[in-house]
Amino acid sequence: WINDISVTWYDNTILARDYAGYIAEMNAGYVAILPDGKLTIKQHNTASKFSINIDDCEDFVLGTKFQITKVVYDNGIVKYEAGNDTGNTIYINSENVFIVNQSQIDNIYNSIKNFEFYNISTGNCPINGNVHAGDVITFIDGDNEYPTIANVNMTYNVGWYGGYSLDINNQR
Repeated sequence: WINDISVTWYDNTILARDYAGYIAEMNAGYVAILPDGKLTIKQHNTASKFSINIDDCEDFVLGTKFQITKVVYDNGIVKYEAGNDTGNTIYINSENVFIVNQSQIDNIYNSIKNFEFYNISTGNCPINGNVHAGDVITFIDGDNEYPTIANVNMTYNVGWYGGYSLDINNQR
């Protein structure tokens, strides 16, 4: 964990899934359910789990490149930030009850800074059954590599067929 805090209180008006999301967010990650049914937190900035040559894709559309260079928490009372404005900013949920100081934002920033990924879209292409939504995968075009965050769309018909897509809005 990059931000481990002691919690001595509980608010039953906050949903358990929101608490899990807040904890994951504090640790520069997201909540996922493993195949064995256990809840886990996965980090965003991880090594690619699978590579796909774009020549093996039915249609490959490369979209916007993102590079995380700043993290901001602003709940209207306090504002913590780390990084710079040269790339994209991650905004921490202003309702995250576990964010209490600047060092937490510094830790999140240090974990996710310079994380690069692209919006992409493909038609049918090789599908890896071990890749789950949120995992980093990479599309390869010669010497160029385009990492993205997997969002899988697949069906089974004598084999897995489908594609990947990621479409994140970007406003600077």
